[in-house]
Amino acid sequence: MSEKIWKADISNIHNGIVIDEKIPERILKKGLTLARAKHKIPRKISGISVIFTDDKEIKKFNKNYRGKNKATDVLSFSQLEGEVDKSVISDSLGDIMISLDTAIKQAKENDLTTEQEVLRLLIHGMLHLLGYEHVNVSEDIVKEMQQWEDFLFLKLKSSWRKNWISPKKF
Repeated sequence: MSEKIWKADISNIHNGIVIDEKIPERILKKGLTLARAKHKIPRKISGISVIFTDDKEIKKFNKNYRGKNKATDVLSFSQLEGEVDKSVISDSLGDIMISLDTAIKQAKENDLTTEQEVLRLLIHGMLHLLGYEHVNVSEDIVKEMQQWEDFLFLKLKSSWRKNWISPKKF
């Protein structure tokens, strides 16, 4: 069987932070390739998108889609869940939105680099797109999601050799 060629569309709309978008693209492609063996991803699915943003923007989405009027670290919008419009042909697994403001705060709290925290959030969002949940589910499912998150973090944390997230120079 030939290896799936993944497409990752990365957008950074945060005004104060620069990202080398090739790195998260590489991370997602490797992560999805590793996860593909266990997960039944339809053959037509070959894409994923990520938007890096700030707390203000992610708060709007969190309020609209989850009813929570606060910023969060990561949101995932699966194209494979819920009501699917059969007339729309999509090759996307879904979309991940990450607040860089929250990621930077959490990196400091967890004694991680910003890149490591963003890696953790990319993996977490990707696992949600693959159907994992950690709220209102059994402890076994929470444990399985955490095991996958830990496994992928260890496999992917060497995907870069330099810092790829930095403040924008004005």
